[in-house]
Amino acid sequence: MQPPASQQTPPAPRQAGKAAPTTQTLRNGFHLPPVGEFRFVQNEVMLDIPSNVSTQALDAMAARHAMTRLETQTFRLTGRTLHRWRLDGGGRSPR
Repeated sequence: MQPPASQQTPPAPRQAGKAAPTTQTLRNGFHLPPVGEFRFVQNEVMLDIPSNVSTQALDAMAARHAMTRLETQTFRLTGRTLHRWRLDGGGRSPR
């Protein structure tokens, strides 16, 4: 999910001899924040998951990726549910 244009980070001012930070696209709809961006919470992610996904499936996903569900908000109009997760393993999936 990408924030609306009004909430996106303005480009950082260029310093002599340094290139402007860029955003790296890993896959469609997912972008790493630019270097120096500090408005994100470390070791937390937001996931947009369909409302019909079972609690058992969410628990299995959490266990598989060493995550803890912190908050859930369902939007009836869209049928989607946003989940805020803490990455307990420092963001790395167990091998």
